[in-house]
Amino acid sequence: METGSLAELLSAFASIVALAAAVVAARAAVRTNQQQSVQLSHLEIGEAERRQASRAAQASQVTAWVELAVDNGTPQVNFANSSGLPVYGVTVATAAGTRTFRTTYSVLAPRESASRLRRMEDVLPAGIAWSDLLDAGDLRAALVFRDAKGGWWLRAYDGGLEPFGSEAKAQAALSGAA
Repeated sequence: METGSLAELLSAFASIVALAAAVVAARAAVRTNQQQSVQLSHLEIGEAERRQASRAAQASQVTAWVELAVDNGTPQVNFANSSGLPVYGVTVATAAGTRTFRTTYSVLAPRESASRLRRMEDVLPAGIAWSDLLDAGDLRAALVFRDAKGGWWLRAYDGGLEPFGSEAKAQAALSGAA
């Protein structure tokens, strides 16, 4: 056997071993990269959820509902803002069967207990069987408002809370929610 051939054979073998090691290292790097991508994705999702929860902190403490007055059976529209900060540009909507009644408030302050929205109650007509509507789940309140950080929200008739990028979008959602 020639010395040059043996050296070439050993060099080729060493090259093959080096190539195999490079392939194994590349696969390990790809797997590590994939695992890190998954971890990063989970972190980004967690951070987005944390930001959303922080953003919704005030809005989650703002709600409205309807109940009937004990003395005369007329609707009482109640509002609660226990966030400690006022809400602005408030539109309150009361759905009564197929009809919807609205009124607006420029600002509603925070309070320790719920308050009646008498201006909303004033727009509700007389002569409706309120008790029947309430029993059927057809007497409900919803509202659109802007929180202290400038975010627009819809507290839907079913109690759900949804953020919106603008007042117009929140109002449109309120109109379609009844």
